[in-house]
Amino acid sequence: MDPDESVLGLMAVHLLRGEAFPIFFYGQRYGLSTIEVFASAAGFIPWGVSAVSLKAAMLLLWILGWAFFFLSVQAFGGARAAWIGGGLLILCPAWAAWSLKARGGYLTAFCLFNLGLWLVARRRDELRRPWPFWLSMGTLGGFLFLSHRLWLMTFLPFALLRWRRGQWPMALAGGAVGAAWAFAVGRLGRREGSDFWSPHWLDQSDVAEGLLRLPFRLWELWTGAFYLWHAADVSLAGALAGLVWAVAFLGVLAVSLVRLGGRPPFGPPAAAVLAMAIPAALSLLSSPTLFMVRYLLPAAVPFVLAVSLASGKALKAGRPRAIACGWGLVLLGLAGAAGLAEVARHGLTDVTLPPGASDGQALERLTRELQARRLAHVYSLDAFLQWKLMFASEGRIEARWVDPGDRYPPIPRSVDRARAAEEPVALIGRLEDVARLRAAQRGLGDPLGELIPVEGLYFILPSPSVDLLRALGFILNNEGSRSVLDEGSPSALDVPITRADSPPAFKERGS
Repeated sequence: MDPDESVLGLMAVHLLRGEAFPIFFYGQRYGLSTIEVFASAAGFIPWGVSAVSLKAAMLLLWILGWAFFFLSVQAFGGARAAWIGGGLLILCPAWAAWSLKARGGYLTAFCLFNLGLWLVARRRDELRRPWPFWLSMGTLGGFLFLSHRLWLMTFLPFALLRWRRGQWPMALAGGAVGAAWAFAVGRLGRREGSDFWSPHWLDQSDVAEGLLRLPFRLWELWTGAFYLWHAADVSLAGALAGLVWAVAFLGVLAVSLVRLGGRPPFGPPAAAVLAMAIPAALSLLSSPTLFMVRYLLPAAVPFVLAVSLASGKALKAGRPRAIACGWGLVLLGLAGAAGLAEVARHGLTDVTLPPGASDGQALERLTRELQARRLAHVYSLDAFLQWKLMFASEGRIEARWVDPGDRYPPIPRSVDRARAAEEPVALIGRLEDVARLRAAQRGLGDPLGELIPVEGLYFILPSPSVDLLRALGFILNNEGSRSVLDEGSPSALDVPITRADSPPAFKERGS
């Protein structure tokens, strides 16, 4: 479990307990999460709250999207193309980990995108009843906008496949429905949600830097071994797998764009190529420091669609072309399988583990130790650890980081109330943070007290003093409500932050 998955799992726990009805991912005013939260909560009822049940629910959502994709390719290019496309999407390294990730909006957008693709494919030649189609497109567009705007922009070329002269009033009406729906749900979500994470990743655009980084970003995407801002180190097999898929992506894009210059009829292959190009082009406009590889995920589906449609035709052509196409598909399939194995080997966790250590076991031990000591409220030096602990404890332990609001403000307030009421509290963190902890305590001139190590990875410090918490950068709710992520706050420059769920500028400033 990574921290973001833990956040969504905790959202599902809150839903089951009637404590919240989440619309957006905690701490954001975008990223529609209701569908993923309901799917997770439905999985928790029969199987219990666990990483396995959470990931199983997400995999079922991905399979639903895959089924719509399969049907779409079948409608566009026939059964042979559908089996090619379905197989390649299963072996696609970019989705190796993300087909299981609960991350508010991504799997929702994947399902909606493929649902829209199926609606376009199955009725692309019907002109008698365009009103229901455009109204459904508008509603779908509103959902995609709320889930992930990049997916909406990637879907637009496919929606244009159904465009006919004289249909602009219906298209405008559908767009108005979608805009109204997105505005209403967005207002509700913004009123109830926290604005902890709202990076302005287009404000510091650097097109030249984006062009230089694009080949590496595409390679990182197709290795599948990426987490937040940085890709994981991969073996030679994983690197070659990413290289094969990245070269294939760039090759299909380059050849197809050249052919589009000849102005062929605008059909599914042309729409797929344009959809591939949109995320890649938008990545050039992003801030180099805030860009995450997962922003390129929308390009993966149209790429597989373009390959499957072209392969379906090539295999029906002459023998040399069919043989070349067959070997190309075998190479892509083998590289994809190697990429999946590489991602399985990595685990893509947010922590660096000592030899023989298990993050899951360490979290379980940390949870048991805190519960045995009746410590239901803790302060965490690690912005990621707080969420993983709360999910591991099924919400029975509440944890907060230095920010007094964070992604879900009721939790920091609850922890601060417990401390003010002199209930037992503790400070937790990773053992590598102990040096900073001891330095802060020396500055106060008091002994540190009992420090309990857990599985060689974490520590517990019972009953930390208020002065120690302040020295470590915690802003308590009864001492102001400014966020340490607010650059206008003087405290933002002084707070030491490790692995914070925050922009790299703050991470570098602290570590």
